[in-house]
Amino acid sequence: MKTTIKIESIFGKLLFEHEAEDNTIKKTLEEAVKSGANLRGAYLGDEWGKLESAQDILIVGAIGSRDGYTTIYHTDKGVFVACGCFRGTLDEFANKVVQSHGDNKHARDYKALVEFAKIKFEL
Repeated sequence: MKTTIKIESIFGKLLFEHEAEDNTIKKTLEEAVKSGANLRGAYLGDEWGKLESAQDILIVGAIGSRDGYTTIYHTDKGVFVACGCFRGTLDEFANKVVQSHGDNKHARDYKALVEFAKIKFEL
């Protein structure tokens, strides 16, 4: 079933819209970034806050045990990660990686991604 997801600013202005089969917020954000959409002021909900620009999104893949995409958001409320079914802060993600993967190849890849995000977002 095709679903349309809209990304709006904190003021309700439409910033980007994407329609696709089995659409998700993550897929819509990925398409927005690929298309160069201006996501400044995008509203991600009360928990995650707002993005200042497209530079505040980092999407990496294929990575990890699922060969999926991991998305990291730098908002006015902190740095958040969406990876598979995981949703949480960058620190929570780093802890979950150790719990789930120990020190295997996937863990090392994810740890490198966490370090890259810290550099990119100047944490």
